[in-house]
Amino acid sequence: MTDTTIDVPGDDLSVARTHVSHAYSRLDAMRALAAERFTNATTGTKGGTHQARSERDATADHYAHRIQELDMIEDGLTFGRLDRMTGRTRADNLPDTIWIGRIGLLDDDHSVLQVDWRAPAAAAFYQATHAHNHDVESRTHITTRHRDVVDLVKDILDLELLADATASGAAPAAAGSDAALMAALTANRTGRMNDIIATIQAEQDAIIRADIRGTLVVAGGPGTGKTAVALHRAAYLLYTYRERLENSGVLIVGPNPTWTRYIDHVLPSLGETSVVSTTISTLLPGIITTQDDSAEVAAIKGDARMADVIANAVKLLPRLDRAPLKLRLLDLSFELRPHDVRRAMSFAQGQFDTYNEQRVPFLKNLLDIAITRVANARKLDAGNAEVREEIGDELREDVNVRREFNLLWMPVDELTALRRLLSNPSLLARAAHGILSTHEQDLIRRAADAGLTTSDVPLLDEFADLLGPVTNESAVHALALAQQQATLAALLSQAERDGAGFDSGGLDAYHGMVDSTLMLERYTTGQINGTLSERAAGDREWTYGHIVVDEAQELSPMAWRAIVRRVPSKSMTVVGDLAQASSSAAADSWAHALDRVTGGNWRLETLTVNYRTPGRLLIPAHELLVERGLGGSEPVSAREGDADPVHYSVTTQEIPTVVARVLGDNAAALGTWAVIATDDELPHVRGHLAATGFIDPAISQLDARISLLTAHESKGLEFDHIIVVDPAAIRRSSAAGDADLYVALTRPTQSLHVIETSGA
Repeated sequence: MTDTTIDVPGDDLSVARTHVSHAYSRLDAMRALAAERFTNATTGTKGGTHQARSERDATADHYAHRIQELDMIEDGLTFGRLDRMTGRTRADNLPDTIWIGRIGLLDDDHSVLQVDWRAPAAAAFYQATHAHNHDVESRTHITTRHRDVVDLVKDILDLELLADATASGAAPAAAGSDAALMAALTANRTGRMNDIIATIQAEQDAIIRADIRGTLVVAGGPGTGKTAVALHRAAYLLYTYRERLENSGVLIVGPNPTWTRYIDHVLPSLGETSVVSTTISTLLPGIITTQDDSAEVAAIKGDARMADVIANAVKLLPRLDRAPLKLRLLDLSFELRPHDVRRAMSFAQGQFDTYNEQRVPFLKNLLDIAITRVANARKLDAGNAEVREEIGDELREDVNVRREFNLLWMPVDELTALRRLLSNPSLLARAAHGILSTHEQDLIRRAADAGLTTSDVPLLDEFADLLGPVTNESAVHALALAQQQATLAALLSQAERDGAGFDSGGLDAYHGMVDSTLMLERYTTGQINGTLSERAAGDREWTYGHIVVDEAQELSPMAWRAIVRRVPSKSMTVVGDLAQASSSAAADSWAHALDRVTGGNWRLETLTVNYRTPGRLLIPAHELLVERGLGGSEPVSAREGDADPVHYSVTTQEIPTVVARVLGDNAAALGTWAVIATDDELPHVRGHLAATGFIDPAISQLDARISLLTAHESKGLEFDHIIVVDPAAIRRSSAAGDADLYVALTRPTQSLHVIETSGA
């Protein structure tokens, strides 16, 4: 490509340092003001009316939240400068020089000090080229460390200006945009996703700034930045459509708790915290699963046919077969016939949509019928209000009448309904008649006290949507509490083991971006606080303004139904790679996954450049794609790299010692490592590495220099160095073993070591 940069003069560096210093002084002033107002809200008199106390608490929460937001944008506050063509008339009324940063800042006189990276005026920083310079003379990338400017790269976009600079003796440097990008790509990873705010590429920026309407699918192979683009798009939408989203928020759905922690600080670092992060297993407040079904069972539970099975199961809940009801009062016996019950049911169904909401009007209408029947039997005026009230009180106070009425239409919560369906062969057979085969029914049937699985969560959500809330909320809480408490201990240990970073002390570490798994402890104690993200995470019926779904190729049709239920506008950013699909319930095309739930209102954008893995390291992954008949679908690497994959051939018994040897031989290699192996092999490797001092079991995965993961757990993550243990075993470990191996082989940024077995 044409070299379009020049060496940065010293005065440019001095100007940048002056600006950055001033920007940080403004940030400090904003922090100090927020801290002062927080102190004012939390000190002084504690009395007053309930409303006054509530307002003080809300004010304190607001400023505590604001302080956290400002703390999260400390690093890289300013990262760019645009020098625009002089003498042009522009509608934005901004100066010819625009500084760009994580947030917009105003000077003391309310003039613009720097613009937010999401503002329209900043778009040229990502989109301008020498062919289409958007009236920009030059673009400067600013690198800071702490609060100091340590490097500038100035990209000349006006070729006449470049010619003048060259003629005056300024020597060309490396390509500005490319230099900044390559520096970011080759930097060592930290165990957390880095934002790409300073190095967003043009094809990524077009997706980030795309219209909010409808569903946007962002496809692309490993390393193309799909997740980063989706998160930056969420931040852009929250900024651009603030009025629309500020009261609804954004939901992010990821594949597992490890991924959730991996990305947890990206949006807060971009200045956005009105976000809930979850997984399918933690989608329902208070319900967390710690186990999975077999692939065969998960495929059945994830099938769209289960929606019809559940709808039938709900229709079977009213015990209409108990009619006719023969009831007795002190002076007479009377009967409610089947048509009386059907009439009351028809009335209730015309009033409300959900089963539990229909219960009260059903009982009231049936009681009304019974009052008329008793009045007529006693030869009283059935139209007289006093007569009806007196007979109504008599019927309501009669224990037998109440029992018979309630048995016709009992309140049911989603947990109870699902357990009954899956544990009762007769009920399951009736609900699934003509939908599931007998064999399929046998596969999903289980004991009533069996633990919940991830595949159960969309089924629970489907039941909850049809059942509606139980009016006796304490009963719902009691039904769920035992399961919640049973899973809490397992979740804590699993999250720490998998690197999910569960902070049992609260949400402070998450700086406002709420991981819904962290809501469980507060849910079980009723301590759900008032920030938007906390309220949203604790409310199953909350509807969001936008949803981001990562690793979306894994979702079953039933999971899609649960997600779309939470975004009535169907405004979603869906991210995935069909070649990496490993779920037995996954769709084989985006149309198959989305046509039904979006009404066909979706569009596709594809990222084409792999920014993560050097081309030379991708050779094993490319060979696997060709073997699977998917050759040609892989993205092009942004860099070739200077290292080839290293292969080892060992016996199965030698695997742990060889993994340790690879780590020891490469002890000088900076950055993060991941050892990826099967569930069967990981305990042996973990034990040996702990015994030889390579890992500390007390440190959670993503905080450690060396992580041990299955291929499934590594989805969406990246590390500097990867050791793939026994590829053949990974391929054999599941029906989706080929996809899992492809995922494992495409995680590294610097080196790839493949340990293959040669026999006993």
